[in-house]
Amino acid sequence: MIYIAHFSFETLGPAPSLGYLTTVIEADDISSATAGLRSHLLRLHAEQGMFSVPTEITLVNCVELRRAPSAGLMMQYWSPPGAGSTEISAVLLDASNDDAVSYQSCGEERNPDGSPRLEPFLRVGGDPEACKPP
Repeated sequence: MIYIAHFSFETLGPAPSLGYLTTVIEADDISSATAGLRSHLLRLHAEQGMFSVPTEITLVNCVELRRAPSAGLMMQYWSPPGAGSTEISAVLLDASNDDAVSYQSCGEERNPDGSPRLEPFLRVGGDPEACKPP
């Protein structure tokens, strides 16, 4: 199966910043996929110097692509809040379960709006104590 993972990452410390990345991996199941994704990100850190400062990486969603429909499908949609509108976020907006399934890693904690809070997937770079969430 093909897995496409969408991550956000936040560098911690005196000059915090936010970014996004997408990876793809082939694996037998979601557990194998997440283990492989974690290894891949750690390899990028070790071999390419990515995430050289303390960085918290969050798996926003991981899509199991069961088949690619000839008409296409939207993997991820995000529209930031604007004047008079709210933020809109959707994954696999037009896909059936025959095409793809999306996974998220949510904890018991909730955001102020009541939505599930995503748990950190990986912390890398610098002093491990500095990588704790603010």
